Amino acid sequence: MAFSGIHLVNPKLFDLIEEDGKFSIIDLYLRLAKTEKMLAYKDQSDLWFDLGKPEQLQKAEILIKNNEQ
Repeated sequence: MAFSGIHLVNPKLFDLIEEDGKFSIIDLYLRLAKTEKMLAYKDQSDLWFDLGKPEQLQKAEILIKNNEQ
């Protein structure tokens, strides 16, 4: 499993944040998972990219352009 970084949150989440300043959203989710209902979506797509680096984004762009033809 991987975390895509895409979040859909209930606005009530903001009332549950106790952290100050910059903090890890994963740490927040792990803390809240002890008491709050958490849902996830399991993506079973055939095509998946890690776009965390510029060169990976370039490779994905080339692949997508080649598949459009």
